[in-house]
Amino acid sequence: MLETQPVSLKDWAPYRALAGAWTRGDVCLRASGLWGSARALVVGALLEPDPRPCLVLVSSLAEAQRWAGDLRFFGGRAVEFPPPEPRLWRGRHRETDAARALVCHRLLSGEPLAVVATPAALTHPLPDPAAFRAATVRLSVGDRLDRELLLEALEGAGYERAHTVAEVGQWSVRGGIVDVFGPADRRPVRIELFGDEIESLRLFDPTSQRSTDSLPEVALLPLGRAEATANLLAYLPPRAPVVLDQPELLDAPPEDAPAAQPLAGLLADRQRLELGLLSAAAPARGRGEAARTDLDFGTLSVARFDGQFRQLAGELTRWIGEGTRVRLAASDTHQAESLRQILREHLLEATPVGTFWGPERLGVVVGECSSGFAVPALGIVLLTEEELFGARRRTLRRPRYERGAALTAFTDLALGDLVVHEDHGIGRYLGLRTMPVGDREFEAAFRFEETPDQLRAIEEVKVDMEAERPMDRLVAGDVGYGKTEVALRAVFKAVADGAQAAILVPTTVLAQQHRSTFSDRFGPFPARVELLSRFRSPREQKAIVEGLRQGTVDVVIGTHRLLSKDVAFKRLGLLVVDEEHRFGVAAKERIKQLRASVDVLSLTATPIPRTLYMSLSGVRDLSVIETAPLERLPVETHICRFSREVVREALERELQRGGQVFFVHNRIQSLSSMARFIQKMAPDARVVMAHGQLKERELEAVMVKFMTGQADVLVSTAIVESGLDIPASNTIIINRADRFGLAQLYQLRGRVGRERQQAYAYLLVPADGRMDEQAERRLRVLQELTELGSGFKLALRDLEIRGAGNLLGPAQHGHVAAVGFDLYTKLLEEAVRNLRGQTTEAPVDPVVSVDVEAYLPEAYVPEVNQRLALYRRLTDARSPAELADFQSELADRFGPPPAAVEHLLEVVAIRIGAGPLGIEKLEARAGRAVIKFAPSTPLSPDRLVRLIQGSRGRLRMSREFALEAGLPAGDWRATRDALLELLDQLKRLVA
Repeated sequence: MLETQPVSLKDWAPYRALAGAWTRGDVCLRASGLWGSARALVVGALLEPDPRPCLVLVSSLAEAQRWAGDLRFFGGRAVEFPPPEPRLWRGRHRETDAARALVCHRLLSGEPLAVVATPAALTHPLPDPAAFRAATVRLSVGDRLDRELLLEALEGAGYERAHTVAEVGQWSVRGGIVDVFGPADRRPVRIELFGDEIESLRLFDPTSQRSTDSLPEVALLPLGRAEATANLLAYLPPRAPVVLDQPELLDAPPEDAPAAQPLAGLLADRQRLELGLLSAAAPARGRGEAARTDLDFGTLSVARFDGQFRQLAGELTRWIGEGTRVRLAASDTHQAESLRQILREHLLEATPVGTFWGPERLGVVVGECSSGFAVPALGIVLLTEEELFGARRRTLRRPRYERGAALTAFTDLALGDLVVHEDHGIGRYLGLRTMPVGDREFEAAFRFEETPDQLRAIEEVKVDMEAERPMDRLVAGDVGYGKTEVALRAVFKAVADGAQAAILVPTTVLAQQHRSTFSDRFGPFPARVELLSRFRSPREQKAIVEGLRQGTVDVVIGTHRLLSKDVAFKRLGLLVVDEEHRFGVAAKERIKQLRASVDVLSLTATPIPRTLYMSLSGVRDLSVIETAPLERLPVETHICRFSREVVREALERELQRGGQVFFVHNRIQSLSSMARFIQKMAPDARVVMAHGQLKERELEAVMVKFMTGQADVLVSTAIVESGLDIPASNTIIINRADRFGLAQLYQLRGRVGRERQQAYAYLLVPADGRMDEQAERRLRVLQELTELGSGFKLALRDLEIRGAGNLLGPAQHGHVAAVGFDLYTKLLEEAVRNLRGQTTEAPVDPVVSVDVEAYLPEAYVPEVNQRLALYRRLTDARSPAELADFQSELADRFGPPPAAVEHLLEVVAIRIGAGPLGIEKLEARAGRAVIKFAPSTPLSPDRLVRLIQGSRGRLRMSREFALEAGLPAGDWRATRDALLELLDQLKRLVA
């Protein structure tokens, strides 16, 4: 029973023996019988009494992530040491370089870190510690500093010059201000010089470019250009032990580093702990000797419950009755509370606990842990989300380094842009709301942590579904950003409310994948999920259609077949349209008919311009999901002329690292010959072929073979444009990319890059380079928009180029150059307001003309795009508070403003003051001001007449709606003060 059982690892005989040998410094140790995260439990406990650096050697990136998370769960100070990128590929790898530099810095500072690395990462060349220290630039407030020497040092340390510092490894200079983004901080630092003295050091937000916190000192670490003569072992002290997750790592180079030498020689002089599942499966090796200590811990695996909470409750009750302590790991406090609520519904009360140990019989621990285990000798069981829900819930970890720059103008869509909805803004997670237990169980089964954007979109959809009028919402989110989860939550709500839900998708492949996803999630609940597509036999289709009519089918996923006249629903409440941009006009007109009576939720990564504009203009509601999934890397995109060498090289590189390749050739007639060509380029590869004219079962078999890793290369038409989510596929080659549309190319590129490895897209154009101008522009846009979250921005760019089209009819293309895009949007917004019965009086935007130099000098803001963006923001400023904030930002980013900038801000202040008075134009020169009012001016005519009469001739009406005023002769300051005083007088005349 519990009272007689030990309560800590120290009372566990195998651990006591291992800890004694560890402390004595025995070179060769072996521990077997450790299941799942029990390995990290034991290693973390060994490091606790004598904190020192430690190397944990694992076989893969996935294992490194798992180990680091498990060690942190049990209280260890664990960090991952990233491996090198593929040797022959050149990409943007500064974040990886920065992460390595930071680990090296922390080790040299004496931190007792558990460094988790693969053999490839361990042997990656690094500068020796002395060179690393010498290349580190240390700065403190008050130091004397030669700016040019600092910039030379940054160049030598591997930093890159940029106009605006938005990513780690960049620097920029503007007069006496130097911005640098080094690895030591999550945000970049702003160095402000007064002469050659450092006046201040401030962290700043890379998105807003505004300073946040002051620092007394900063260390700028080198990013890898120094001569690399060492590796990670040089940064680990001689006493640092090595933990081998798999003992065989010593003997053979792993797959991720085929050129690496065996590690047994490198690690021969270090204390080693080898881990295994089976006792004495292989003797520990050290200098040819057998292990001095070989202990079997006897831990056990635990059962999976996969969301079956009734079964879980029964097992928990049995364990507790036997005196076993049970710990349930939840990734965050929200998930922990959901889990406790679910257990209460099954008459079990789980106590929140802050530690793995303790006397509580049933406790919930907040933290990420990869897998559970049981320790019979200690009478304790750990269950993680892997066992509880069927898949580990992956928490969205904050990126180590922030990045990005705010959207400055509609036409200036560049790296890191943010798009903010006019009504809803970026949005926040605003708290929890009471939900039925079914909702909790369904939401708890989601294996990722929701991003803030996702939570906002889910909440907006639910609010829409509870409103009186039918929902018509577009959810725009990049490929793989979690739009399907938004749809799942909406469908569950509809079914829970007694309605049927239909999910309309453009391809049978996507329908098949959705069926699998929805069936898994709805498995624990009494809901029938069916698939209606050409993959089903006529008999099956007939039965499903009858089930929809009778109301026995709750959720149906289908292609265009769902829109057939014979398909009728008993109580359809929700229609989800996935990848809306893929449907033609006829299908959309049929969907439009449904919109009048049912909720419609549309999902898209690249909405067509008309759809996008209807959302932006308020005709439809819009939710944007911009937050990237966990540690997603942008897909590196290359435009190449077709050649055997390019194709062979791309295939070889991906296959060498154990990945899969998509080869897209959108001509069925020549697809077979292209597949033979690919087989010739990669003789050892398993090549399969797919296109839309294959028989249903054949196509399904090919897709399943590729998805399950039984094929290396899939040669296909654009049928793979949507639906496939294959983590091992990280290279896509698109032949004749010039023949594809922008949205198609973007979707195709989205087939790769869904995991942590760098992914690559090759856009092949004719060997002679000939293509029309439109195609060239499309490819250039796609190459520019490589950053995560670019799908929505791509649609915005497409909207600017093509126009919005006819919103009320079937035409989906148009050009607005005749009236200009801004005027077009204003006219449309006015029409929408009229239809809604809202007033449409347009605000007056005054033109101010004065005799003074008022501009942003090139010497103050050197980069032309930055100046244009700043001018645009000044044009949009509408209040004194906005202007004051802008002025503060200028001083923060660019230093004290020169006279021309101060004058510019003063002119804008006059414009802001004139706007609410209905002033269309204000001219001031030669001691005289002329003010022209709009007919809609709010000024009282009677009060204005009285003001003129009392002005002693200084004011007079020169013509209708035009006021003349005398100004004092002198400099600009006198003119400025007189104008501001006059505006203040006019403000008092508002009726």
